[in-house]
Amino acid sequence: MTPAQRRAAVDAPGLAAIRERATRLQGELEALAQDISALPATPLTEDAAQEIRNAAATVEEAHHTLLGGMNYPSVRKEQA
Repeated sequence: MTPAQRRAAVDAPGLAAIRERATRLQGELEALAQDISALPATPLTEDAAQEIRNAAATVEEAHHTLLGGMNYPSVRKEQA
């Protein structure tokens, strides 16, 4: 994908709303992880909180991709 194609993809109609939803989802997941962490510590709650944090990180990576991030296979392939 060329830089112009990437910019056109990033600016595609509807993606701004999707990026906003991703931002809200990430915030909700992080809050959920904090709520779980506030429970009495057990292996179950610690594992659950970590899995939720991992999900928040995945959403953050997807959001970065939707902004035209440079660390993803489609970009690395172009630079090779």
